[in-house]
Amino acid sequence: MDLGEMKDWVVRTTKRPEKRDEQIQDSINAAIEYATTQGDFVADLVEGSTALSSSVYAQSISITSVMPRFRKVKYLRPINYRRYLTHRDPTKVFEEKRNAAGFSRSGYQAIDVWYRAGDNIVMSLSTLQTSLLYGYFTYPVFLTDDAETHWMLDQMRTCIHDLACWRVYEQIGDKEEATRFYGMGQKLLVAHKSDLTDGVSYS
Repeated sequence: MDLGEMKDWVVRTTKRPEKRDEQIQDSINAAIEYATTQGDFVADLVEGSTALSSSVYAQSISITSVMPRFRKVKYLRPINYRRYLTHRDPTKVFEEKRNAAGFSRSGYQAIDVWYRAGDNIVMSLSTLQTSLLYGYFTYPVFLTDDAETHWMLDQMRTCIHDLACWRVYEQIGDKEEATRFYGMGQKLLVAHKSDLTDGVSYS
């Protein structure tokens, strides 16, 4: 199903053809974005690699440059590692080392960890590496052309339809129908998450 077909379906349900190309289109996009943020769907997973400096242990990569439409990291693995980097709170990258009496004598730096700082992913490595393998989940592209498609318009079509109708009814002040379609959309979203989301837990 493409965007135009979904718009026509929502028009048939809401009986508001005058809203097809603005409010209904925006509501469909909002429904896709909302559903995307509710689960880590395998269809939204992107994998790739990027070069690293082979002479620096601590370095960063630009999310905007390397990972378009970035939402969240699934994994980061330097090319020659047989393990993934561990996510770390940036305030925990350096830790105090205390003696038996509890006094701080020195500290240590955590290695093979990463954290996010603004538009950058910052890493501290234990060995020099030439490239980084990554996996991340994306935000959806905003659909504007009736011929455009998105995987949710096929695999989650009724869920997206119901959530889009919920938003349209909210906008026109029909609270009863908005509540009804929100409830139906949410039930379908829960069901789809059990089928279509990634099964790995991560930070």
